[in-house]
Amino acid sequence: MGERLTLSMLRVVAVSEANVVMPAVPVVIEAEERNPPVVQLRSDDPDLNAGRLFSVGSGRFRMRVRTLCTNSPADIVMTAVVAP
Repeated sequence: MGERLTLSMLRVVAVSEANVVMPAVPVVIEAEERNPPVVQLRSDDPDLNAGRLFSVGSGRFRMRVRTLCTNSPADIVMTAVVAP
């Protein structure tokens, strides 16, 4: 708790249907809101606006990474754990 996860540390590798790595695919990272909260997700949060998630409680939350490609959208959902 109290740690900051810099989202730019995540490495997202987009792979085409032909199993070829695609360069510079734009993505969106979404985090699930939990009650009680595990990470701070307020739109006015300076950490979130700077590309960081701030952990405020212990527990699990889900993150979704999805492409912004209109031709062949893709996404993945991961479970993250914040330990005390």
